[in-house]
Amino acid sequence: MSRNQLAISGLIWGALVLAALFPALFTGYDPLQSNPIAALKPIGTEGHLLGTDYLGRDVWARLVYGARSAIGMGLGAMAIAATVGVLLGLLAGLGGKWLDNLLNGLFDILFSFPDLLLALLMITMLGAGSLNALVAIGIAGIPSFARLMRGEIRRIRNSEFVQSSVALGVPRFTNIWRHIIPNALGPVAVLASLFVGRAITYGASLSFLGLGPARPTPEWGLMLADAQLYLSMAPGLALFPGLAITLAAAGSVLFARSIRRTAE
Repeated sequence: MSRNQLAISGLIWGALVLAALFPALFTGYDPLQSNPIAALKPIGTEGHLLGTDYLGRDVWARLVYGARSAIGMGLGAMAIAATVGVLLGLLAGLGGKWLDNLLNGLFDILFSFPDLLLALLMITMLGAGSLNALVAIGIAGIPSFARLMRGEIRRIRNSEFVQSSVALGVPRFTNIWRHIIPNALGPVAVLASLFVGRAITYGASLSFLGLGPARPTPEWGLMLADAQLYLSMAPGLALFPGLAITLAAAGSVLFARSIRRTAE
């Protein structure tokens, strides 16, 4: 089962990465080129694989080019959340009691806000835009990584093999780098994979609300927002970007599950 999940997630993410890096392999249309005369064409009409939107732009081309924004959002936000969160978790898990209590109190405060709400609060301070949305989502994910890293550090630090190593006189710094940190990073890798899919979903949500990239950027959340007025005439305008977001999130979940089962 783990191999099947890894294969499926590999196919999904392989296709997304290829689309992000080499969109011309998948479509010959310009995602920004409009043709009002060909607006709202149905699927398969005049060479448009998924039809056209309300401005006559090719829907498939906008989906393909939108993968670049989605993957950039997912990986960028994850990098911010994981880097800062792991460092704070290390400080909390390895520092003194006062530092642990201080940081743990901060984590508790941040955890009282749902991730998306915290991202929205960050956006109100930073302003709308692609980069600000990425930073906001990354900041919102920091508490999850920090709390997980802190818990793993404390669990491994009190384990029998680390205590035995200490009893044998192995230096504290050596124990930290050879035993504690490497063993603590396994669950963090699982969370990182999950967070990529979550960040893509949050990024699309912020774009849907008008807080992400500006039009006419090909972005899945923007495509959903633009499709609202045309659901009865062209439901595919909302269906296809929704499926793309779902597939990206499902791919990250399947990859996380395969990592966890492999580690077990």
